[in-house]
Amino acid sequence: MLASDAATPGRSRKGITRTVSYARSIAYSRPAMGDQNTTLERVRRLVERLAPTPVCDECIADRIDDAHLEEVRPCTQELTAERGFVRDNDACGLCGERHTVIRKHR
Repeated sequence: MLASDAATPGRSRKGITRTVSYARSIAYSRPAMGDQNTTLERVRRLVERLAPTPVCDECIADRIDDAHLEEVRPCTQELTAERGFVRDNDACGLCGERHTVIRKHR
């Protein structure tokens, strides 16, 4: 037992370790307040990582945690306003189905 633990009656070293481990797991699983980890940012990062492979909105929604097709579609439409992103009707590089897809040119 550490001296700091002895100064705090009722707290064991094991309890402190468990609390720190729990706090770390929350920090890695959820974005912090004020973080720019929005659905738009996550969609952008996925499309950029897969570039120049075309990806349909359905596959993007499947691969992003807690994202629904209704959230992804406006994001991909917004990304087409940015330089390098193109939407067209093509085969998705992930599922192979012909859909409206988005890609980023490298």
